Amino acid sequence: MKEEMIDVLDENGIPTGEVLSRTEIHAKGHWHETILICVINSKNEILMQKRANHKVFGGKWDLTVAGHLNAGSFAMDTLFAEMMEEIGFVIPQGTYIRDLKHLKSFRDSRVVAKDFIENQFMNLYIVHVDIDIANINLQDEEVEQVKWCSIFDVKKLAQKGDCHPRTAWIDFVYKYISRLAFR
Repeated sequence: MKEEMIDVLDENGIPTGEVLSRTEIHAKGHWHETILICVINSKNEILMQKRANHKVFGGKWDLTVAGHLNAGSFAMDTLFAEMMEEIGFVIPQGTYIRDLKHLKSFRDSRVVAKDFIENQFMNLYIVHVDIDIANINLQDEEVEQVKWCSIFDVKKLAQKGDCHPRTAWIDFVYKYISRLAFR
């Protein structure tokens, strides 16, 4: 499989014009753009995925879908592609725009290993849709398992260290779901 090519960003999120492989981006600690997709059902539960064991942070729980933006691509293109790639789900035709929201963009930085540095501008999207997990077609190379969790269960998983360490999204989604509860 051909390695992803990714746009390099400066520390302000502006493209530098340089394009590197995903391996090079992480080895050099360059800033780049990613997408996070949190699927929320009508019970305000979050569809969580357990990352495949061989991946970085394998065996850890994570939000529904996450991925890197390929060079020259847009966040929405990546949203649809990653949903299909990781969980085999296509957002149904007729889904209202109110059910698909850009919630927040934020920076995240961590040293995973000597030659693996994550410096990412993350775009967090919310997708409101009820999915029957029995009908999800998981990509075994990416995802081991999925389950619906309340935001409180997600917070417990994170507190126990059972989540991918990129957990800033949890507080953003917690505040979002809290606002929904009072509408």
